[in-house]
Formats: sequence, C-alpha cells, structure tokens
Amino acid sequence: VNVIPNTFYYPRKTFPFKTMCAAAAERGFTDVLLFHEKKKEIQGVYICHLPKGPTSYWRMTRLKLGQDMKGGATCSATHNPELILNNFISRLGRRMGRQLAALFPQKPDFEG
Repeated sequence: VNVIPNTFYYPRKTFPFKTMCAAAAERGFTDVLLFHEKKKEIQGVYICHLPKGPTSYWRMTRLKLGQDMKGGATCSATHNPELILNNFISRLGRRMGRQLAALFPQKPDFEG
C-alpha cells in the first residue's frame, strides 16, 4: 500500500466491482485498483478512474516484489515514487501512460 501515496486498503469481500466504484466515487476517491489473485499470486489489476472511467485491466506476467529483489528494494511512506515510462509512443501507449501517471504525484524527487 505504500507504493502509491494516499492509498487505502479495503477488502473486497463479495461486493461487485461496479458497486465498489460507485461507493468510492461518492466518498471522493479518484481511482480504484482491484487486484486479481489466483493461488495467492497476483494475476492482474483493474484500474478504474472515477467517476466515469476509463477502466483498464493490466495482466501481470512476471511480477517481482521489492523484497524479492537483490538489495532489498523497499517502499518508504516519506519518499514519492518516480514513474519512468519509455517507448509509450503510440496512441494507446500514451493513453496507458497517462492512466498510470495519474496514480502518482507529479513531484520529481531528483537532482541533476
């Protein structure tokens, strides 16, 4: 949950995705991320921009978490993550890049 700033975790239980999105929009949330799991492994993620979309599904094929990487990459709540998108040059690529970039704050944290 610390990867994306200002996020909250709520268990889905048995609520339909549309109901969750409607409730989140009423509470002033801007996006909903729904992770799809199978056998305790993440298979994909739905990203819905509120209040009226777009909604997309991203399949995760080779997910590697920070704790599994050599050197122990971790996420800190005080550090703003930086998203670098290369070769998203087609019309669809730019749309996907904007949808991902909207999840993160637009404050670069580098010098140089």
